[in-house]
Amino acid sequence: MFFLFGKYFLLHDQEFKAAKPHELGSIMQGWTAILAAIWLAATVYLQGLQIRETAEGMQRSIKELERNAVESQARALKSRLFFSIRRLLKLGEDHDCYLSKGEERTSLIEMIGDRSEFEELSEAGELGEALSRIADGISGINEKLDRDWLLHEEVVTVKRLMKELDNMKATAEGIRGMSAKALSIECNENIPDVHTLDCFVAASSSLRDSLEKMSAMLT
Repeated sequence: MFFLFGKYFLLHDQEFKAAKPHELGSIMQGWTAILAAIWLAATVYLQGLQIRETAEGMQRSIKELERNAVESQARALKSRLFFSIRRLLKLGEDHDCYLSKGEERTSLIEMIGDRSEFEELSEAGELGEALSRIADGISGINEKLDRDWLLHEEVVTVKRLMKELDNMKATAEGIRGMSAKALSIECNENIPDVHTLDCFVAASSSLRDSLEKMSAMLT
């Protein structure tokens, strides 16, 4: 700005020398107005940059908070589901729940898996693998029940099995409901894929319905 003013003065030095005080004042006022306008534009531009940076920082903070909340919820649901899995397996072990048809016999634990197997998966955080194995085992149980195999257990135990299946199903559905959100924010928590969750929920629902019919027949 001062360079331009100096250049203008050199090019019009004779006019400046011949100018009256009030004319010099008008020239200076014009240059000052230009300088003020440039300063104002620069200030607005810099403030805009600062506001944009602040807004971007707030968005990053909000996303981070959202990610932390989703990851915390996912960890809680995974822990709850593993807990329900342990309870279901313990129930099967403690009461020696088994299916039979004629001379054939197989326990629920043999079809689903023992607790030590799922403890290892729990420690590794591999809920998807755990649900896949349980879904396969439950599907096998459902197939046997459809082929007229009988579950040998007291009504109270059958109802407890139904309760655990309800808890597992509800928790899996909770994880299913947040899976899209977790994927969109690149959640770091290892969440089972939608297909695995859907297969698990479907198998659990089917077995739960079969147990409910069996419970009604036994009472």
